[in-house]
Amino acid sequence: MTKRITPADLAADSAAAAAWIETADALTRGLTHSLGNRMFSVWSIGTAMRERPSEPRWGEAFDGEMARLEALLQLFRSIPLDGEGELEPIALPDVMAVAVALLAQHADVRSVPVELPAEASSAHQAPAPVLARRGSLIQALLVLLTDAARESTDESVPVVVRYPTTSAEVVSIELSRGPAGSESGLESGLVRAAAILVAHAGGVVHTGASGRTLTLPELGAAREAARRAERLPARGGA
Repeated sequence: MTKRITPADLAADSAAAAAWIETADALTRGLTHSLGNRMFSVWSIGTAMRERPSEPRWGEAFDGEMARLEALLQLFRSIPLDGEGELEPIALPDVMAVAVALLAQHADVRSVPVELPAEASSAHQAPAPVLARRGSLIQALLVLLTDAARESTDESVPVVVRYPTTSAEVVSIELSRGPAGSESGLESGLVRAAAILVAHAGGVVHTGASGRTLTLPELGAAREAARRAERLPARGGA
């Protein structure tokens, strides 16, 4: 449960490595493009404020652009690439929201909508928290969203996210492009990259009729497994 995710982990699977590199490149291009737009907007407002300092609406426009810039910087900070970070309790809807925001910056599939469960209708089925590294889990969800987004060429078809009913010890997320999902059962490089990224948390990823499914131990089960591992004698010990 404490293994760090390193570039070598992804590089060991050439398809996963290629898929992650492609995703990271598209995301970087999208984020830097958005950052350039935000910086140009701030510069334009600043120029207008100097030329017409008495115009009150420029201050409001400046505040709005600074808020958008801060949100963009938060997205940059959410994708550490070194696999570091401590295990922490995580609410899946929170990290899914970050992954969806990152997908909206993906240079190739940013126009694909994502349909999340409505809080009002699914509150009684809210997924239990999990124990994972936040950055790695966000990355795994991003590559699964990217894989789902590429399932159809029709940009109006959303990626559908579900939190199916699970046992008391595991939590699952399903992602598919439309209600039917993929029945091929074939794992793309992106799916394999996601599996590597969540392995540190006991996560498993597979594809099937419901699309892509990520399963993780729920928080209590993960902590109990960690306690059991700590009580085991060291290999080679008495």
